[in-house]
Amino acid sequence: MKRSHKRRSLISFDPERTFKIDVNDIKLGQCIGAGNFSKVFKGLYQGQVVAVKKQIVEDATNIDKYLKKELKVLKTIAHPNLLRFVGANIVGKYAYLITEFMEGGDLRQLVVSSNIRKEIGHKTIVQLLLDATSALAYLHDRELMHRDIKTQNIVLDGQLRAVLCDFGFARNVSSSKQTAMTLCGTDEFMAPEIIFGMEYGLSADVFSMGIVACEMCCRKAPDETFMVRTPQKSFGLDMEEVKNAFCGEPPSSLVMWIEQCCTYEPDERLNAVDAEGWLEDLLVEIPDDDAKLVLGKEG
Repeated sequence: MKRSHKRRSLISFDPERTFKIDVNDIKLGQCIGAGNFSKVFKGLYQGQVVAVKKQIVEDATNIDKYLKKELKVLKTIAHPNLLRFVGANIVGKYAYLITEFMEGGDLRQLVVSSNIRKEIGHKTIVQLLLDATSALAYLHDRELMHRDIKTQNIVLDGQLRAVLCDFGFARNVSSSKQTAMTLCGTDEFMAPEIIFGMEYGLSADVFSMGIVACEMCCRKAPDETFMVRTPQKSFGLDMEEVKNAFCGEPPSSLVMWIEQCCTYEPDERLNAVDAEGWLEDLLVEIPDDDAKLVLGKEG
């Protein structure tokens, strides 16, 4: 059964318009995130609240390759659960990339660090996973692989709906075969075939989404003590360890979904469209959570 309610972005998508913005129209506010070469600010652009990524570029005529890839992807996609792109420009040594602002922070913060993490019900978990998986199915249907699925790259709006972001590693791939590509992504979320340096394809994104679900159900991030995948086990997931760390008792169908996403052999995993359909059915079947989460309760 399909959901009738889809997340609505506050920013419309117009594929015909230019995406070059005038940086003089940007008003930077609070810094809400920082990396080695960039900072993300809450800001205003033409009167609308947005997120502004300000990134150092070594040469404006040769834009950093990951930024260039991210811009190429952002300009061509439009889905309620993909971060909506507003525009970009380069002034001096800085590139400015503007997207819709997501006031709920990222999924890692919600399920691992927030004061309300233990109040998250199973229906909310399934809805958030469905949001992210719907976005992934949209990308895969267009033969776009994300290549860095993780809880930090899933952000939340004020209504606690999930949106997939960060397309710096995204790449066009064939939906019918594995491809030789560079090793990229985040170690804890990588599929075994990527860690081994083998050819890989869209199913590696599905494996990573399964790890996202593990983190959500356990309220614990993979680290050097949890969900460690070793050469002795061919970098596969120890599902028994995950089950022993569950916070509460997730629906058996959700546990099966995780197992199907994280199956060792790539061609035995769910594809993203089937994974989305599974979660849609599960969302209808499970009862409502006891209490509705309120993001304002976070600390």
